[in-house]
Amino acid sequence: MYITKEKLYAAVPRQLVEEALNDDGVAGEDTGAWDSVAQAVQDAIDGPLSQRYAVPFAGTLPPLVTHASLVLAAELIYLRRGISGTNNPWTAKAETVRAKLEKVSTGNAPLGAQWDRESPSISATTETCKTYSESGRLMI
Repeated sequence: MYITKEKLYAAVPRQLVEEALNDDGVAGEDTGAWDSVAQAVQDAIDGPLSQRYAVPFAGTLPPLVTHASLVLAAELIYLRRGISGTNNPWTAKAETVRAKLEKVSTGNAPLGAQWDRESPSISATTETCKTYSESGRLMI
């Protein structure tokens, strides 16, 4: 998982997070609610990046992935509370993050200096080879 509740608490009030993870109104977080949020965030990041990189990332995460996970998790928490569109303070940031992930996935923006593509692109310069002369004889 790319995001933890502790990291999310730095950006979203703890009470809002706890309320968003409690759908049944009974005290405490619903079983699996946080895991569902964290997995949805990871899927939203891995989806586009899987076109160019081996995912999920392990060890040290690229800064874009760390930032994207926080922004997307915050947006999802507000969505779980029924706060969407312009009322959700994270929607605009999330759209920006999604656009950046798309740029990275198509190679139009870097993920980071130390995260090279698993399968780098290749290029070739070609030209037609003339093996026959104008008289039709094979040239050696």
